[in-house]
Amino acid sequence: MNQEPVGPEVTLHRDIASGLGELYSCSVQNKYTRIRTPFLYPDGDVIDLFWWADGEGGMISDLGETVRWLHLEHHLLQRNLADICLTHGIEENNGQLQLHIQPGDSLAMAVTRLVQAVIRVADL
Repeated sequence: MNQEPVGPEVTLHRDIASGLGELYSCSVQNKYTRIRTPFLYPDGDVIDLFWWADGEGGMISDLGETVRWLHLEHHLLQRNLADICLTHGIEENNGQLQLHIQPGDSLAMAVTRLVQAVIRVADL
């Protein structure tokens, strides 16, 4: 539930507004003051930070959202990597993209398939 800041949150809100400008906003959510930033994760989600008072001032944190996002993206990247390798007939082995070439295979075709896979993976 969003509420207007009170107490120490008012000072935080004023500091954010005067120091960082209108691109940032604050709202109280339970025991935290959410600081909405103008920055985005690569998937377009807004990066929020959270502030709360402790006995010696306060703490500001992302509440683990960045690492959670990274873990989620890691799983998606692994799945996408597997799909790319399957599509191009490439294997991933200890971080290497590789393609076995049999006698009679076209080296030009192998190079093309591998470079296509490399480009697709790099675009992830």
